[in-house]
Amino acid sequence: MLYLTIPAFLASLLLCAGLHAAEAKISYERKLQDGRIEADFSDGLRWADKHLDADETKARAYNGYVLLYGSVDNDSLKATAEAHAARLEGVRRIFNQLQTGARQPNWFNQVALNGKIRSNLLTASEFDSSKVRFESFHSTIYLMGLVTSAEAEAAVDLVSRVSGVEEIVTLFEYITED
Repeated sequence: MLYLTIPAFLASLLLCAGLHAAEAKISYERKLQDGRIEADFSDGLRWADKHLDADETKARAYNGYVLLYGSVDNDSLKATAEAHAARLEGVRRIFNQLQTGARQPNWFNQVALNGKIRSNLLTASEFDSSKVRFESFHSTIYLMGLVTSAEAEAAVDLVSRVSGVEEIVTLFEYITED
C-alpha cells in the first residue's frame, strides 16, 4: 500500500505556529464557508471551461484547504480547475489531485468502499473520527482534518485495514497536544 503526505513540511510549519488541540475546533462560520467553496466550485466549473464536468471534477474543503479530485481529460483542464478554485473566497491552500484521462470508478464498488471506510471511522475508539473527513477516487483515499499527529496515524492505520484501499493520501492540518 502507498502512503503519501502532502506536503511533508506542513506539519512542522503548523507545529511551530503553536496551534493547540484545545483550539482545534472548526467554527460554524468556517464550516459554512467550506460548504460555500464546494458549491461555488461546482457551480462555476462550466464557466471556467466548457469541457470541465462537475460530475467528474470535484472539490472538497476543510478549514479552507481544498482537495480537487476526480478526473479531467488533460493537464490544461487540470490547471484550469485549480485556477478556478484559487479564485474562490476563503481558499487557503489547494491540493490538486485530479487525474488526467482516468475513467470514473464503478459506482457500486465506490459506494461499497466508502461504506466500509465510514463504518470503520464511526466505530473508531482511538480518536475523534468527526475530525477526519475522507473522499475517494477509485481505490485512492484522501484524508483531511485538523488533527494531532497521533490522530492522523490512527486514521491512516484504520483506513489502511479496509479491503480495497490501495493508496492513502493525507492532507491533514496538524495541531499540537497541550
